[in-house]
Amino acid sequence: MERDALTAGVEPGGLNNYRQIKILCCYILDSIGTPIKYDKLPEILQYEELANFFEVVQALDELEKRKNIENRDGYLYLTEQGRQISKEMSFALPYTVKKKSVEAALRLLSEIKIREENKVEITEKDGVYNVVCTMYDGKEVLMSLTFNVKSQMLAEAIRDNFYANPFTIYSGNIQMLTKNLLEKQ
Repeated sequence: MERDALTAGVEPGGLNNYRQIKILCCYILDSIGTPIKYDKLPEILQYEELANFFEVVQALDELEKRKNIENRDGYLYLTEQGRQISKEMSFALPYTVKKKSVEAALRLLSEIKIREENKVEITEKDGVYNVVCTMYDGKEVLMSLTFNVKSQMLAEAIRDNFYANPFTIYSGNIQMLTKNLLEKQ
């Protein structure tokens, strides 16, 4: 395919064709099967070095004008026309680009869901950072852990690691706290 897209920030093997970028946007939305925030799709493709950020934004605008996608309240929805593009044209995309982009989008959706279902609050007073990590089961608090640390960097590391896998932290704590009880049975 002809190179007609900006390639700044695009790794070798990434997309350098504007038509392919439009197809990839439809393909991602079709593959994940759920709307995604408008600003996240260009971020994903830029972060993964699969397409130039500005080319993706331009592609999304054109796809919206052509009614292949809809932007509702900042979320992208694939229309039936867009779904048809994905089904009929995705052969024009390299397999590795399709795989990497969909995996990145699914990772992002997972991170968003974890952040919606859990909460971390960081407050600072007199040089001590109070980090409260809370895991919810619906609206009920399932677990809440509080840490006091001496630096913002440690507080942010706790937050990031909690969000990375709150279930592992929860199950590890339950296992440790019930260890003697389970050994006696």
